[in-house]
Amino acid sequence: MAIKVLVISDYRSYHTARPEAEVFIGLAKLGFEIHVMTYDEGNHVKRFREVGIKVVNFHPRKKFDKKERAIIREYAIKEQIQIAHFFNRRAILNGTQALKKLPVKVVLYRGYSSDLRWYDPTEYLYFLNPRVDKIWCNSIGVKELFDKQLGFVKSKAKVINKGHRLAWYTSYEPHNIKAELGLPKDAFLLVNVANNRRMKGIPYLLEAINLLPEGLPIHLIIIGKGMDLESNLQIISDGNRQAQVHMVGFRTDSLNVVK
Repeated sequence: MAIKVLVISDYRSYHTARPEAEVFIGLAKLGFEIHVMTYDEGNHVKRFREVGIKVVNFHPRKKFDKKERAIIREYAIKEQIQIAHFFNRRAILNGTQALKKLPVKVVLYRGYSSDLRWYDPTEYLYFLNPRVDKIWCNSIGVKELFDKQLGFVKSKAKVINKGHRLAWYTSYEPHNIKAELGLPKDAFLLVNVANNRRMKGIPYLLEAINLLPEGLPIHLIIIGKGMDLESNLQIISDGNRQAQVHMVGFRTDSLNVVK
């Protein structure tokens, strides 16, 4: 009998969510019975259905909602779900409450190694919730973060690297960002693609650029939303590297630039 797995995640972003989506596509091909609760307009929904994954057009929209918890609970009971994977805070809050006293193993995903404190009571609604059975850590650093928490059961945190296949990117044509920005042909490019969130550590990257020796033909291209914060621009100005750091904002051709 196939193991029944319920996944609650947001798959509306294609590239960001692809490694995660591919994990469950792979598990479906191996014979697991995968159920996914997500927004029906998600980019991976069509492929999910092609491999036999059952897709439910639902995702929690509120952090605490009895009706949304009831939907999750009733579905888990009806489909006899054995394992539930929750991938964001709304899913975690509603999912862990919905599955109280049900024989369902709860698994969470954590991709970054910061902002977790055992003395923060709100964390016991999320990753330190005793209802959680396992935590999928995307790196050794994430696992080490959990293992440092007072009272945390170390066997809960497991490292599973969520990688990318190079074959996913072979069809992209390279975009000549050097020509677009008027950079020298011999410029050595560093490219960072991310939307600005504190956990991304962009200020540290900019400070590191300021430590490079003068005269090196190194240019940093930063692609993503919200990077041009005054504090970030001040770091660049303090290091006098305005000519070497290029914030180009959000772009739909970011993978072409990277290629």
